[in-house]
Amino acid sequence: MRIMTSRSELIEQFLREAERSGASVTAVIRDSEKVYDTIKTLIPDGTTGILAAPDHLDPALFDPLRQISGIRENPDDNTLESAWYGITDAFAGIARTGSVCVAVTDGLGGSASLFSERHIVLVDSTDIVYRPADLLQSDEITSGGYLNNMVMITGPSATADMGELVKGVHGPGELYIILLE
Repeated sequence: MRIMTSRSELIEQFLREAERSGASVTAVIRDSEKVYDTIKTLIPDGTTGILAAPDHLDPALFDPLRQISGIRENPDDNTLESAWYGITDAFAGIARTGSVCVAVTDGLGGSASLFSERHIVLVDSTDIVYRPADLLQSDEITSGGYLNNMVMITGPSATADMGELVKGVHGPGELYIILLE
C-alpha cells in the first residue's frame, strides 16, 4: 500500500473517495461570498435549514449564510425535526475513505449533520489527512478537543439491512462537501 506523499495527492484521493461514497464535492476558494454563492445553489427556495456554529473554521466564512431565507441558528425541536438541510464545518477530511469529521458540540454540528435530508459540510483542504489514525497526530485537531465527541461521515446515509439499498434512513440522504482551497 502506497501512502500519499503530497498535499495534492491527498486532496485528489479525498475527492475521488468522497464521490465514490456518493457525496457531491465542490472545490471553492476560501472566501465568504464564494461559499455563500455555492451554498445558495444547493438550497431550494422555501426550505428551512440549520446553520451550525462553526467549531473549526473561521466564523466569518459563515456570516453571509445568515442572510439565507429559512436558515435557523437557534432552532427549536420542531425546526430540528423538520429542517430540510443542515450546514456544518468539518475539522478534518480523510483521504483514504472520503470521510469528513464533524464535531458534536453545543454548536449544533451533530444535529445539523444527522437530522436533515441534505447535509452541506465545509472542510478546509489543509485539514485532509490520509487515514483516521492520522487525526491523532495532528496537534491542531487533538488540542481542539474535536476527537472527544465527533461523527465521521462517509457519503450519504444508506442501509441495505432490510433488502434493497435505502438512503437517508440513519441520517441525510444527500451529502454535499465544499472543499475550501
